[in-house]
Amino acid sequence: MEVVLLESVPHLGHVGDIRDVKVGYARNYLFPSKKALRATAENKKFFESQRAELEKRNAKLRQEAEKLSLSLTDKNIQIITQAAQTGALYGSITGRDIIDVLAKDGVVVKPQHVLLPHPIKAVGVHPVILHLHHGVEVSIKVIVARNPAEAALLSGEKVPAAASSEEASEEVTITEESTDTPLEEENV
Repeated sequence: MEVVLLESVPHLGHVGDIRDVKVGYARNYLFPSKKALRATAENKKFFESQRAELEKRNAKLRQEAEKLSLSLTDKNIQIITQAAQTGALYGSITGRDIIDVLAKDGVVVKPQHVLLPHPIKAVGVHPVILHLHHGVEVSIKVIVARNPAEAALLSGEKVPAAASSEEASEEVTITEESTDTPLEEENV
């Protein structure tokens, strides 16, 4: 089915391009989201009459996306969550979680802008690409950690001495308890 694009669509084309797409893609995505019209003679005439306005709107959206990308350049976001000692998360971090953290910082990003090939399932630093507009992408780093001190270590920040000594004493206490208990049970 031939369609006329009303806005730029990734991997398909720019405003005004006539493309041949599958019927389901057109009916289920392009038409409901008002990204394209069926390429009939009537719709082509309508598009040509509206072309200047559509291109102006598209240029405005692109400028807004570029402005947003400048504010997101070299941005690091931290997500504190529960994880096992091996670093595997008890759950996963999805695009929705990233959007929520960005919203708390006052950055509005739509779900379709977050390009996350698969959910994040481990502690660490993960690069995530935000596709804000056709040709406007920005990469951010998502730091997933079990606590703020670990997040600071992963991001390369200096950890306060008090926080690291508290964690070290907790670890020693835990290991002492775990080694004493099995020995006492074996002797009994």
